Amino acid sequence: MSAAITLTSDFGYVVLSLVALNLHYSTSSRYVMALRKKYGVQYPDMGNGRYAAKLTDAQWHEFNSAQRVHQNYLEQLPTVNTMVLLSGLFNPTWTAGLTGAYIIGRQIYIHGYIHSGPQARLRGSALFWPAFFGLVGIAAHGAIKSLGYL
Repeated sequence: MSAAITLTSDFGYVVLSLVALNLHYSTSSRYVMALRKKYGVQYPDMGNGRYAAKLTDAQWHEFNSAQRVHQNYLEQLPTVNTMVLLSGLFNPTWTAGLTGAYIIGRQIYIHGYIHSGPQARLRGSALFWPAFFGLVGIAAHGAIKSLGYL
């Protein structure tokens, strides 16, 4: 049995959503860069080195919260990008919408964590995790269907 996947013009929405996702990730580093400049935390210090050791507890917490948010995004980005591409093959419109929801959830997560502490990140994760698992579901459903099991 063979399966063919045809990219429709709607796949352009998937590409645009991937561009938006990766731009959002790239711009999320602005929080860390601003705090590096504000507090004089030079590279390669990631928040626990010699430069960060000179910060007050409040400054250290603020810097490390921003650094952690950025690192968490970086850790998840390859998986999210993959799910966007795979699910976009099967349902480009829903994929673009879910990717948009993921980006909005990520921004709420970033803002909450940095400005209100770790517990405030949960509001954003309540949006981006369902969006992510929606992408996983679309990709899995599409794969199972292309194998002829549905």
